[in-house]
Amino acid sequence: MEAGDWTWLWRQHNEHRIIFPELVFAADELWFSGNQVLPLIASFTCYLATVVLLGCTFWRGVKAPGQAKLRALLLGGVIAGWPLTAFVLGTPFLLQWTLLQCAVISGLLAASSPRLPLLAISIACGFVGTFSSANGVLLWPILLSVAACRGMPRGRLIALAISAVAAVGLFLVGYHRPSTPSLASLRHAGACFGFVLSYLSMPFGVLRHPTFGITFGLLSLAVWLTCLISTFRRRTRSVSRCEAVAFGYFFFLLLTAALTSLARVEVGDPGFSNAKAARYLTLPLLGWASCVPLVYAVSLRHQWRVFAPRLVLIATVAVVAFMQIRLGRWLRTNDNYVSHQQWAAASLENGVFDPASIGSVFPKQEFIEHYLPMLRSRHKSIFAGREFQFLRQEFRSIFPNVSNADGGILRITHVQGGVSIVGWAANLEGRRGTAILLVSERGEVVGVGRQLQAGIPREIPRPPVKQALIWVGYINSHYPSKSFTPFEIGTDDASAFRLAPRTSIPQ
Repeated sequence: MEAGDWTWLWRQHNEHRIIFPELVFAADELWFSGNQVLPLIASFTCYLATVVLLGCTFWRGVKAPGQAKLRALLLGGVIAGWPLTAFVLGTPFLLQWTLLQCAVISGLLAASSPRLPLLAISIACGFVGTFSSANGVLLWPILLSVAACRGMPRGRLIALAISAVAAVGLFLVGYHRPSTPSLASLRHAGACFGFVLSYLSMPFGVLRHPTFGITFGLLSLAVWLTCLISTFRRRTRSVSRCEAVAFGYFFFLLLTAALTSLARVEVGDPGFSNAKAARYLTLPLLGWASCVPLVYAVSLRHQWRVFAPRLVLIATVAVVAFMQIRLGRWLRTNDNYVSHQQWAAASLENGVFDPASIGSVFPKQEFIEHYLPMLRSRHKSIFAGREFQFLRQEFRSIFPNVSNADGGILRITHVQGGVSIVGWAANLEGRRGTAILLVSERGEVVGVGRQLQAGIPREIPRPPVKQALIWVGYINSHYPSKSFTPFEIGTDDASAFRLAPRTSIPQ
């Protein structure tokens, strides 16, 4: 990108072409020094826009009392806002999923309208989905089906079909099939079907026993098909815009689960763990969030007695509340993963490869070692701040004004390539982005420390202080130091606070 060669946009990521997410990543490199701020903003905005679009479509398309619709929407919003969505929305690289979902819902809404300007929006959304994730290719036949069901004129259907052929053809130019098995997986149809059901069950099917996943997946499939049959059994056979969008998303989700099973299913895994990866969460979760209002609307319209509208809401509340309690451990596990990432970032900033947490960044250390000097030389990502530039500089020449503050050292541990230091500072509570400088006995800055916003990983013994006060730093073994003094950088450019007296490093 910096060399002006934009052919890197066509580079495959596994089976995907992530051109539109890559453009966001590139803009973040140019404008935010690779701190991944822009992908986070874009991901949250896309997901929020998707939920709002679904809610507005339901509100306008369902004829029911306002209070009844509000209850259904609130319940769907609670499901869409499941706590673990923070794992997807808070992981910049997973922008491809939220961007894809926004393109799917926007494209379905545009395709379900007979107005000509919305045809261009539908086509644009199809291209965004196709070149954000490989399963975006599946959106085109669904857009055509929705447009046909909603009575789009033949000429516009032909234009949409031509756009579909052009997008898929362009996607396949220079495409290299991944090494993962594909059609060979069809020989294990039972395993693929179990994978699909487990995928649809997320997050409810993530409990230990795979029966939960199969059961909730069958429940999801049965509910959707029941609503679909009930809709098309009406004499008028007209499909409302709300129903078209909901069913369109369901078929996209179902086809995505089937396509993913071809490449990700493992016959020897009875729990279908690949179908329950947290990175896939928002796709099936939004399916559940769409399903509940749809079932409520269908039940209300047909005056179902067994599955009465009130019973639908009560049953959904009970299931969501129960699963929230049971899934607490899963939520904490993913929080712990983020804690390891922040700990690893602190070590990499100092050029120390702490094996206890480095795997949370990338499984292969050689990959990190290859790109780390590039980030450091260009002041990108964790090296975008000014703190790491203080290494090997005279501390007093940078911060002439020093005062004392409450703090201390909790633990010193030798790791590969240096020393890990855990300390505390009273001023850290309620603050973010505060840096700690570790100064040697010669007055040189030999290490940088950070506050861990996600807390201490569970595998590490908890220090006897509040997590909000804890910081973690490293001293690289390339910087000879027998002792150090921790200083917290002040809000101005010249002041610092001594957190503890000089501390010897154990040999």
